Amino acid sequence: MNIFVLNLLLIIVSFDVNARVIIITPSELIRKIDNFIILDARESSFQDGHIPNSINFDWKNYTEERPGGINTIFGNPSNWGKVSTKKPEIEMALSRMGISNESKVVIIGQPNLWGTEGRVAWNLLYWGLQDVYLLDGGFPAWKDLKYPIVQGNENLSNKKQGKFIVTFDETRRITTSALENKHKELKLIDNRSLNEFKGEKYFGQKRAGHIPNALNIPLQTLYTGKGSFISREQFQKISPSTKLTQVSYCIGGVRSALYALLYEAYFEKKVLNYDASIWAWSSDITLPMQLK
Repeated sequence: MNIFVLNLLLIIVSFDVNARVIIITPSELIRKIDNFIILDARESSFQDGHIPNSINFDWKNYTEERPGGINTIFGNPSNWGKVSTKKPEIEMALSRMGISNESKVVIIGQPNLWGTEGRVAWNLLYWGLQDVYLLDGGFPAWKDLKYPIVQGNENLSNKKQGKFIVTFDETRRITTSALENKHKELKLIDNRSLNEFKGEKYFGQKRAGHIPNALNIPLQTLYTGKGSFISREQFQKISPSTKLTQVSYCIGGVRSALYALLYEAYFEKKVLNYDASIWAWSSDITLPMQLK
């Protein structure tokens, strides 16, 4: 990405945008549930119980190289967080799920874990979905209200085929090279835990610490004690007051995606998600890392 294109990108994302991220409550969802395609972003508990007709969507299946497993030893960390850009595969998968670009898609998550609902929603918007909904309180909130739950795997055979056309929205994403060139002119938000930020704990990255001058806003601060998303007013208190374009990152662009989309939902402005994140940044020894 050349400097002219990057500067143009930073101007674009600083503008207000039409709200494309909507927070929806369980009671709102159940009243209009037939209008939605439901994707469950939880990584391990889908079979034990999920909303009827929902589809399990694992963000790790849509990266340049799936993190975990044998790739932990033989893989390239720089690719673990990068969103897939394989158009034919993405279009086929989403269309098979019944998704078209104008579909109403709601994402179900599990509060206080990794924010996977944000990453799945961000992927869809980056690929060209018009609007996305996040279920406030995630699956636990649905379950607490004793709304219908089923067990087992999803059945895609009865899904009406969608027609999804991938159009990458580059105003949502920043690459390692672009961040390297401009990181001093951006406001960086690190959505990892404080221990990760300080370099006292890390997951599969080559070096510990954080990108210099980043502000630490841990994922857990985006949820209330009951597991719902914090309010707009609460979000405003923890997010920086700045005219600079914000860039969010974490270990692999998951927690940071949720921060970016909540910010957009509340303030109708985009935050660039650095999807490659620390897995990639720490792999390049020429890029600076800071401890404490």
